[in-house]
Amino acid sequence: MAKKKKKSTKVIRRGVNTQLQYVSRDIEHVNKLLEIDGRQSRLTKRDRKLLETIRLIYQQQQEMYDKKTHQCEHRIVNLYQPQVRPIVSGKDKAKTEFGSKINISEVNGFCRIDRFSWEALNVGGDVGLQVDNYKQVYGCYPLYFLW
Repeated sequence: MAKKKKKSTKVIRRGVNTQLQYVSRDIEHVNKLLEIDGRQSRLTKRDRKLLETIRLIYQQQQEMYDKKTHQCEHRIVNLYQPQVRPIVSGKDKAKTEFGSKINISEVNGFCRIDRFSWEALNVGGDVGLQVDNYKQVYGCYPLYFLW
C-alpha cells in the first residue's frame, strides 16, 4: 500500500483495518503480561498514562473505521499531549492549528485570562463573559470595550 501512488478507498480501508488488528493484538499481549502477579506495579505513572492513551486512541480509530468517518469527538492527535486538539482555522498559512486558545482582557495595563481552553474557541461568544467578569471584579461595567 505504501508504494502505490494513488490509493483507492478500498485499499486505504484494508490498510487501516490491518494496522488496527496489529495494535489490538499488541494491546492484548501487553494486557496478558500485566495480569501476571506484580507486573502492574512495575509500570511507572508515565507509562500507565501512555498505555491508557494508546488504548483510547485505538478505540477512537476503531470507532472511526466502523462508522466510516474521519472525525470523532475529543480526537487525540498527540500521544504525549492527549489534551491538544486540532482546530480548523481559515488562515492561508495553516489550515489547522494546535494548542490552547485563550481569551484575555486588559484593564489598566494588567491582563487577566477570562478563558483558557484546549478545545475550539469562538472568541465572539465570549464578549458577554468578559463584560460580566469585569463587573464581578470591579463592581461596575467598563466605560469602553474594544474588540
